[in-house]
Amino acid sequence: MLRFLNLSSNLMLKQLHRSAYFDISKNAKIMINVCSPINVECLLPHEADRDSVQIPDNSLFKIVGNNISQSISSISESESTIKIPVKRDVDIVLQNASPLNFQKYEGLNASINSHGPVNLRKLRLFNLCVHSLDNISSVGYIEGNFSAFTIASMNFDNLTCENIELLFGGPACNVKSAYCESMTLKSIVPELSSDGVTPAEQMPLDINFGTLHGNVNVEIDGTAELNIGSFEGTLKLRQRLGKVSLHIAGPCPLLEIDVAEGDIEISLPIDSASPSTVNGLLDISASSIKLDKNTTPEDALDNWDISEGPGEQRFCGSFGPKTDEEPLWRIRTLRGTVKVSCSSWADAMMRNLGHVGQAPIGI
Repeated sequence: MLRFLNLSSNLMLKQLHRSAYFDISKNAKIMINVCSPINVECLLPHEADRDSVQIPDNSLFKIVGNNISQSISSISESESTIKIPVKRDVDIVLQNASPLNFQKYEGLNASINSHGPVNLRKLRLFNLCVHSLDNISSVGYIEGNFSAFTIASMNFDNLTCENIELLFGGPACNVKSAYCESMTLKSIVPELSSDGVTPAEQMPLDINFGTLHGNVNVEIDGTAELNIGSFEGTLKLRQRLGKVSLHIAGPCPLLEIDVAEGDIEISLPIDSASPSTVNGLLDISASSIKLDKNTTPEDALDNWDISEGPGEQRFCGSFGPKTDEEPLWRIRTLRGTVKVSCSSWADAMMRNLGHVGQAPIGI
């Protein structure tokens, strides 16, 4: 009986010592520098405001002041969890290709640098900046100013941010919904090959947005298939090669799309229940222009005439109700076809379902 009690006591002690609390300075930045799989999240709600961190009590980590670190000699293959207080600045560095999770946190500024995949979940921060050499993905929401840089792919659920900056190498960038004041999306140009002259080959990119609202600037220096299921805001898009598909679902004060070589498909909104309040002046130049009369009501455009020029076709016509100042929708492709059709929001989103999330990179 005594032996049984001793065994039970030892087991209880081991469970109690799986993690430990360490006091840190009030309001100071928390620095985390590790080299094993790591999960960083907030302390439990009833203790989230305390000036301490909770780290595994397994000799893998050491803490000095507000710095949590791990030596290369203490690398572990299993994931460790570090819990930190709310409303702090946080720097997280992962020195190898292990996965990094950052989730369920509300704070000020957070910076992540990692060689491995970064998984984000339910974050509300003033500024979040992520640099990775592997995929970056999120589940749930990200709120606040957000910037992400990776030579690989991105996959995000819901971004509700003032400013968004996305730079990626590919092959994919999938975003289910993004609501922002401004967004910049750019592809990373591959470095030169070993001879220092020949550009490295860039893989075709697959870029998909379910819903995108904001003032957006896109620059793709390569081949891409870009699809936006529902757009509202201003859009300036430059793309070298590939295809662009866009459904305008709400007011669009400015639209500028330039593709050097590739097809562009523009879907304009129609609603059988009520007249559309979206309007714009289409100014199109392309090798070939197609106005889809099967889906576009006869009175949706004030002009259906396509003019012929040297090596190109031109179209200029107004869509929607007349106003004193019509938004300019300028669409250009040097070699390719521009197709204009009409679609309801529901039909446009159904088409988009086949694109967003087709190449998931998940937590």
